[in-house]
Amino acid sequence: MLRILNLFNKNQKIVLAFSGGNDSFLLAYLFKNFSYNFKIVFVNTPFHSERFLNFAKKKAELLNLNLDIINIDIFPKIIFKNSRNRCYYCKKSIFSEIKKKYKDFKITDGSNFSDTSEYRPGLKAIEELKIISPFKELKISKQDIFKYYKNNNLEKFVSHPSTCLATRVKYGIEITEKILKNIDYVENFLGQNGIEFSRLRAVGNNEYFIEILENQFNLISENLITRIKSILNTEQLKVREYKSGVFD
Repeated sequence: MLRILNLFNKNQKIVLAFSGGNDSFLLAYLFKNFSYNFKIVFVNTPFHSERFLNFAKKKAELLNLNLDIINIDIFPKIIFKNSRNRCYYCKKSIFSEIKKKYKDFKITDGSNFSDTSEYRPGLKAIEELKIISPFKELKISKQDIFKYYKNNNLEKFVSHPSTCLATRVKYGIEITEKILKNIDYVENFLGQNGIEFSRLRAVGNNEYFIEILENQFNLISENLITRIKSILNTEQLKVREYKSGVFD
């Protein structure tokens, strides 16, 4: 894993797009004592609620690093149309903003080699903008990353997958502020009721799935479902086991 550092030198200015997820957290962990000019940045978009920002802040605090924040309030309309290339346009906007602010920095991100075998249109935007993805370039997979956490007693820092709210909306369904607020509210509500990890998927005309881990199905009660149906103003709500990349 330390061979990542061979891609850089200590005098380079390096900035990392930081979500606080397992990939970016590990890169920040490796870089923080390597580069004299290392920064981490969180790009706050309409698809990232306060919950996401707070998560990134907490993970930055664990590393004793200051988190720079870039706010993007206006996104290209094509992103909200939610085509299968949504992530391409989103990543293009995010990393273009980072490049504007950090003109003389080497810009990095946490994309890993496993991402190349999945549907990840955002990777094309990252490549076009010449963002450095050390895990991907050195063919370091998701499994390699978790193995490093385990072998170096870093497992306490491992977190559940963290993706933006847009990933909860099925392609072709226009993303609206109301849908995003509903998703964020319900996932927060589930967390407050002991379900530590969930996804609320918008799959049709006011139709939703709640996805949770298999070992937490016993925490779903009829009263809880009734309350969520009321929040969403729908009767079309089902519960199923969480699956990554369900819309890909």
